[in-house]
Amino acid sequence: MNSVLSNIASLSATKFSSITSKLCKSLLQISPINSHTTTAVNTVVPARGKCFEHHFLNRWMIRDYKRRLLVQEHSAVRQRLVAIKRCSVLPKEIQEVASQEIAALPRDAHPSRLRNRCILTSRPRWVIWRFRLSRIQWRLLADYNKMSGVLRACW
Repeated sequence: MNSVLSNIASLSATKFSSITSKLCKSLLQISPINSHTTTAVNTVVPARGKCFEHHFLNRWMIRDYKRRLLVQEHSAVRQRLVAIKRCSVLPKEIQEVASQEIAALPRDAHPSRLRNRCILTSRPRWVIWRFRLSRIQWRLLADYNKMSGVLRACW
């Protein structure tokens, strides 16, 4: 391994880039093996209106997913700005600038706009946080012993 690294380090930048480009081209070329016997596999994903990595139940789940991404992206900045805004030791000008920057953040980046939803039905009310299921789905799965760690009451 060390000899490989030393060989790479000794190569000039132009030689290294030409070698890597040749290597990439050779890796990207597909050489069919027994091309007459292989069958074509449909690897094309059907087109959608918008591209998402996950499959969602409905539009509310899509909206919740986008909000969670925004909250995750802006949470550290928001916490720092809120701490600056609430700090009474700092001058008022700095606090006002911090409040303006908080107002400039996207509205959906605030954590209070998140709503827990059932992952099976997208129901927003009475969601058991630990299982991420609504009470209806939780009861249905618990009755038929489909959930680990849940024991139906017996007396």
